[in-house]
Amino acid sequence: MSANIRQLLFDYARILDELRQTKIIRSKNNPVGDYAEWLVSETFGLDLCSKSMKGHDARDADYKYEIKARRLTGDNPSRRLSAIRDLDKHHFDYLIGVLFDHDFGVVRSAKIPWAVVKEKSSHNKHSNSAIFNLSDSIWDISGVEDLTTQIQKTECSVHNPLLGQSPTPLSRTRRPSTRLRRTGWTACGSAATTR
Repeated sequence: MSANIRQLLFDYARILDELRQTKIIRSKNNPVGDYAEWLVSETFGLDLCSKSMKGHDARDADYKYEIKARRLTGDNPSRRLSAIRDLDKHHFDYLIGVLFDHDFGVVRSAKIPWAVVKEKSSHNKHSNSAIFNLSDSIWDISGVEDLTTQIQKTECSVHNPLLGQSPTPLSRTRRPSTRLRRTGWTACGSAATTR
């Protein structure tokens, strides 16, 4: 094994340890899901559930939230979220989906009612689960809220702690009139956007 490969794996392990110590991730697995859960909970003041909780990841005083994320890369631009188990049992009220770019920058995010997730999901017989694609058309559905701007502000505060912010309750979020997509970094580390 190349010393460079071994060093990269060593560095990756140390990075995961550091992210776990700072509580940005909660496991030593791929950090995409844990980072999304952390960003969403920090942005909206949600309480994260234990990793063993079935069917939802976070909650507030009124609702339960399933948080799913996908990292889009040049060799895998799929927006298919990880399997949703027991969708018919209505374990959550809203799914919050987060799309990251290759460098873990927030591209888009949406809060999606359970009924929309149910309607737009397909069933995977192999895994006996629901499969949901976070395509651009999801943002056009009535009841879906665009959370991109709020989560990008939290992302910016991670990259520049001097720009910290107070959580915004999800009940106070509004759907922006324009769609945002990530195109690059501004000086503060937040995503520059275009329509």
